[in-house]
Amino acid sequence: MSQIALRTLAYFLAGVPAGFVAWALIYNTPFDAATQNQILVVAILVPCLVAATVLLRMAYAGRGSGSQTSSVWSILAADLTCMLAAAVAAFFAVDGFSERLGGPPADLTDPLVANVIAFLFVPTALLLALFVTQTGSQSLAADAEGLIVEGISGERHAAWTEIASFRPDTEYVPVSRLGLVVPRHLRTNLAVVLRNGETIAIFDPGTRASRKAILRTLGDSMPEAMRSGLDEMRHSWNVR
Repeated sequence: MSQIALRTLAYFLAGVPAGFVAWALIYNTPFDAATQNQILVVAILVPCLVAATVLLRMAYAGRGSGSQTSSVWSILAADLTCMLAAAVAAFFAVDGFSERLGGPPADLTDPLVANVIAFLFVPTALLLALFVTQTGSQSLAADAEGLIVEGISGERHAAWTEIASFRPDTEYVPVSRLGLVVPRHLRTNLAVVLRNGETIAIFDPGTRASRKAILRTLGDSMPEAMRSGLDEMRHSWNVR
């Protein structure tokens, strides 16, 4: 939970000041030209540097005894996307609340839209932080005895004799299209199904190289008779 909280804080530190200052500079208010450079340094660069430091330390932190399933750069790219989204949301929220806070009338944002953005800002940031942390904090180790998957929910062990199958587990997210809510593919995880009915999820790392590394780690360590069980996953991840 501490990783999720730190990542959410980093998104706020980088995104909210950037969105606010971008709005202020575009409309030349409430700051005059003489103070704009100081605002840029204090309100954008400093929080961004703090956020970058937090996220870099999290990305390079140890991931237990195994290898990190996702590359550092893919996680940092996801973090950068989330910080940019936070900045855009903050920009429209500030614009929508401007008149109510004594500033100029909203130029781009309907007040109702601003209310929705403000209401959803925190839960959305938490969900994004959870998604990135789930993927970025996971590690995988495998040997002749079995596999170990470690992440924010703890460490899971499974001997090869305890594993029934490997299968793709596709996750979807609802999106709006022409007024209709439809599912859109989010990611395809590798589900390790145990003989007792439990499942261990190896989250989709998002890059072809990382997917190939996961399958190679498993294939090189598992008994030869089980290796064909990864074929369906190779097809889903488009890895040969």
